[in-house]
Amino acid sequence: MNHPRAFQALLTIVAMAVVAIVSAQAQEEGPQHISDNSFLIEEAYNQEPGVVQHIFTWVPTWDFGDGELREFTFQYVMELPVGSQTHQFSFTPIVFEHFSDDPDGAPREEEGGWGDTFLNYRYQLTMDDECGWTPAIAPRISLILPTGDEDRGLGTGEVGYQFNLPISKQLEPFAFHFNAGTTFFPDVSVELAGGGDSPGRDSNGYNLGASAIWLASYDVNFLLEFVSFWDEELDDLGNVDDTTTVLLNPGVRGALYTGEEVQWVVGAGVPIGVSEDAPDIGLFLYMSVEHNFRNM
Repeated sequence: MNHPRAFQALLTIVAMAVVAIVSAQAQEEGPQHISDNSFLIEEAYNQEPGVVQHIFTWVPTWDFGDGELREFTFQYVMELPVGSQTHQFSFTPIVFEHFSDDPDGAPREEEGGWGDTFLNYRYQLTMDDECGWTPAIAPRISLILPTGDEDRGLGTGEVGYQFNLPISKQLEPFAFHFNAGTTFFPDVSVELAGGGDSPGRDSNGYNLGASAIWLASYDVNFLLEFVSFWDEELDDLGNVDDTTTVLLNPGVRGALYTGEEVQWVVGAGVPIGVSEDAPDIGLFLYMSVEHNFRNM
């Protein structure tokens, strides 16, 4: 791992934190804190009735373990309440991925294109009881449509299914979040190096993560996220390759503008790989827009 780059990124986050802390200490208590705007962790808060959210993320990563591997992902997500805050539908109509691999002693490879599409339903099982210990719980189920080209490494070519369980609890001046989930793709096959396709087999993945957020002020928060992904992948010989991706992501988010009918939130994080299969370091850029779409 490239430690100087990681330390430089962490120092940048710390410097940003110090500046915001000084300003936050002079502020009086304001409107409700930013929520449902985390980066790698899913918060357990559905959209309020009549409010739609548009989420944009740009994520470049770098890995220097064997040459240089650069990956980039852009994603747009729309979240909509269905009648009330109890039910929420969201989907990812735009997912673009690109990678370039310059391995030591081997030819350079580059590929890119559109990824798979997620259709999500989330149920607000419980709300955060601010006066007690009841957390917010909002289980999500997703249908993964194979819109990505599996021959270019942009998907499996099969319909997939995902379940995630986000749990959130706010204890002033902090908020805590926990995620656990699984992803399933049935009958996945790949093109073999010697020609033809491998026999189909089920592919499973699992995720586990947690975060702590310091609510420095109602419109400036500091995040520390920790996530792990365990995935099964098929190589070009048809063998199962188990990967473990563990990331530590310090970050900051802030509301640029909050009005009666619209809110703009921007944020940045520095994902740092702490496992062999994870990228060494990355940059997570975030922007979301919430606005009313009908009068309540």
